[in-house]
Amino acid sequence: MKTSFRSASALLLTALSAGPLLHAAVPNRLSRTAAATAPQELPQGVSPRVKASTRLGHLNGDTQLASISLVLAPSAAQSAALDQLLADQQNPAAPRYHQWLTPAQFGAQFGVSDADLQVLQNWLTNQGFQITEVAPSRNRITFSGSAATVEAAFHTELDTFRRGDQQFFENGTAPQIPSALQNVVSAITGLSSYRLRPALHRVVSANSGSLAGQRPNNTSATGSHYVTPWDFRQIYNANGLFNSGYTGNGIKIAVLGQSAVDLNQLTYFQQLTGQTPKAPTVVLVPNTGVSTAYQGDETESEADLEYASGVAPGASVTFVYAGSATNADVTTALNYAITNNLAPILTYSYGGCETENSLAALVGQEAAFRQANAQGQTILVSAGDTGAAGCEDVGVTTAYDGLQVSYPASSPYVTAVGGTQFNDTTNGSTYWSGSNNGQYGSAIGYIPESVWNENSSDPLSAGGGGASRVFGKPNWQVANGVPSDGARDIPDVSFTASEHDAYLICTSDSSFVSGSSTGACTSTAFGIGRVGGTSLPTPAFAGALAMILSANNNTTGMGNLNPLLYSLFGTTPSVFHDITSGNNNDPCATGTLGCVNGTLGYSAAAGYDLASGLGSLDLGAFSGNFNTTLAVTGRTPTLALTVTTANTTSITVAVRASSNTSTTVPTGSVTVSLDGGSPQTVALGSIPVGGATGTPGLATVTFTGTYATGTHTINATYAGDTNFSGATASTTLSVSTTNGGLTLAATPTTVTINSSTAHSGTWTLNLTSINGYSGIVGINQPVAASGSNLPTVGCFIGQGDVGIAANASVSTTITYSFSSVDCSGANVIKVFGDTRKAIAAARKTSPLSGTHNLPLLAVSFTGLLGSAFLRRKRAWMTGLLALAAMAGTFGLSGCGSGSAPLSTTTTGGSGTVSAPKGTYNVVFSASDYVNNSPSATVNVTLVIQ
Repeated sequence: MKTSFRSASALLLTALSAGPLLHAAVPNRLSRTAAATAPQELPQGVSPRVKASTRLGHLNGDTQLASISLVLAPSAAQSAALDQLLADQQNPAAPRYHQWLTPAQFGAQFGVSDADLQVLQNWLTNQGFQITEVAPSRNRITFSGSAATVEAAFHTELDTFRRGDQQFFENGTAPQIPSALQNVVSAITGLSSYRLRPALHRVVSANSGSLAGQRPNNTSATGSHYVTPWDFRQIYNANGLFNSGYTGNGIKIAVLGQSAVDLNQLTYFQQLTGQTPKAPTVVLVPNTGVSTAYQGDETESEADLEYASGVAPGASVTFVYAGSATNADVTTALNYAITNNLAPILTYSYGGCETENSLAALVGQEAAFRQANAQGQTILVSAGDTGAAGCEDVGVTTAYDGLQVSYPASSPYVTAVGGTQFNDTTNGSTYWSGSNNGQYGSAIGYIPESVWNENSSDPLSAGGGGASRVFGKPNWQVANGVPSDGARDIPDVSFTASEHDAYLICTSDSSFVSGSSTGACTSTAFGIGRVGGTSLPTPAFAGALAMILSANNNTTGMGNLNPLLYSLFGTTPSVFHDITSGNNNDPCATGTLGCVNGTLGYSAAAGYDLASGLGSLDLGAFSGNFNTTLAVTGRTPTLALTVTTANTTSITVAVRASSNTSTTVPTGSVTVSLDGGSPQTVALGSIPVGGATGTPGLATVTFTGTYATGTHTINATYAGDTNFSGATASTTLSVSTTNGGLTLAATPTTVTINSSTAHSGTWTLNLTSINGYSGIVGINQPVAASGSNLPTVGCFIGQGDVGIAANASVSTTITYSFSSVDCSGANVIKVFGDTRKAIAAARKTSPLSGTHNLPLLAVSFTGLLGSAFLRRKRAWMTGLLALAAMAGTFGLSGCGSGSAPLSTTTTGGSGTVSAPKGTYNVVFSASDYVNNSPSATVNVTLVIQ
């Protein structure tokens, strides 16, 4: 079953960000008796892949499973703080810019407590498991046990399946754990032996003759040329860096795999391409079995090593791979490289159908990617080799699963590398010389490119690209041509991946060299190894990135590379080769999603496109602009100042940064001064007392002292972030001894809904400042008047807060509706909690206290999934059954009291429920959101006939 990116976004978002508990130290979230609670299913713990496979039978209970992991979720406060850290680490204006964490530091800030770790380990050992590792980052516990132990502990069933040509085992029912443990455990990994496919295409020559001894410039019967590391550097303008001594020296690259390799083949490749042989550091992930070579995977890893080390021979390359354990794979290696921070550059040439992943699997993997970015790790992932049909099996010739993308390429925390092909067939001598240099290279310079697409000669063979169905648009994905689709789009960049000008490799993989008279490489001659696909440009780009880091004296990494890529595309387009021709179209079956006239896919165009991304890079130019301050995308936020307190001893001002042209909320800090005195700097989205998390885009500053009656001036400066430029604002205020006030009126006072012709009715609220009051006024949740009730279903919809100037009036509206379009659509995300009361509570807490337990739920769309799905309205839910259902579905806690603010919703749903006929007396109220005073109320009547 395919999941829409909107609904999956809602579930993922809830799973990773539920609502802050504001503590200075990591709090305990589990009691000692938590493991004794009744078992409960983990949400969406069965992958859609299982439903699309043929069940063969039950897995033998004696089967041993290694490298099973409990993935431990951060608290909501930790998740919100991590969102802010990731934004600050990519914001040159922020003090934490490029301040990367170690795994231990990450664990201290975002991991679970010692006590909670002990509760979980005790429960696992009591179930009969053996603990093999507790990650230094304190967010993953790895263990092993038999299939029977797994089934008994997690109340699930492990079955064997067949899908395509692969037989595997996996849990056929959702795992269960004690309900109280779900406060901490977000996913269980390692319950499947399904293996991802390498993104690698073997080139089969039109003639079957030996290629032994041929050089990269030699031409086969089809007119192809071959690419070596020197050619890659030459074509993409990196040999200038190389010749200047920037060979990746001092930089670490981790190549990730799931097979043992023949290091002799790497040595031969290095000798044949003019390098000094240099072996990688080899790391077999602990507790994943013994080192074992697997057909196909061995070729992938040998080729990845050859091009990561070949493009950057000075880099320190580590090969991290999983062993023979049936449930250990390349993802196990990836997570080990992250939790142990093995290198600032990770290259990963695998992928699978995005929508075949269970929610639990996505939650666990995205948590690891967020950690990687916080540690400064850049993750490069191949975008896939089946064009716009990212869910098709290798070898098929027609797409049936529709427009799809590959995961993890679609993650917002990785850089997806797509494929191009050279336009060199008509005038090859312009681009290739007739002889080789000492490094067996023959390219003359840059070769014009189009999108890689060789579907006409092969089973689906084209560069992966398209819109995610799971992840929303990241803040940084802003560039000319980026679709307004609300989705994470891939690829990000592309390099040559064509089989026409294939990469030359060395391998001893029996599946690759079978039937050849020459087989693997020797110290004096290449074998038959020629490959295409997005597999090879990924490690080649990893090597180039190592050279660039070396040239820019950066040994610690860049974290998520995408903010820099998209920023440079807007400000310095000469860094890129914009690909404007070709497509990643696939032949498709009639009725397939996105299939038009037998074809689905995307075409290249000026600017960003879903076939080639931003294009390929001029690596020399990229290096020259690598340390350029990230440019904003041309958006200037609105900076509004509202004085909420002004008396002779205290002045408080609220600063709100927002945008009318973007759903992205500005981040970073603002500096505020009073009458030109010493300024105060505070982060947007925080409460100054204790640094707690508050409303995104909003900050409050309080000045205390002795202030004369009369006029004073407030000035504020916003520093900007990766999405917005800086802004300034000023306002004047008047200090007097008279306290301000507020009045509230409603028009009409009675709303009547004829349920046979309508499902909603609206009041206009008129707020008026008296005695000089000004501030941001919160419209509180409607409550029933004494002796009355609210409707049992439906919702009140309106704006959550409004600004009001001194002695002025402002209007807003509140609508009651019992339509599920407004209240309970399938794609609705609802957030309960009293932000204003939380801020007020923090404001009234002693300044010496840094700990606040606030009943607050904050969802950050600028972190995991972007903010594309929020609509700027709020809704109060009045139905207790609806509230209970939402809390149960999404695991929400900490709802506000009767004065809680509006719930945030997105568009979705249709139809109405039965009208709750009757007469209801309702109280609308408004109050200053910081101090709760002044406040005002008005009584209205709702009649539903």
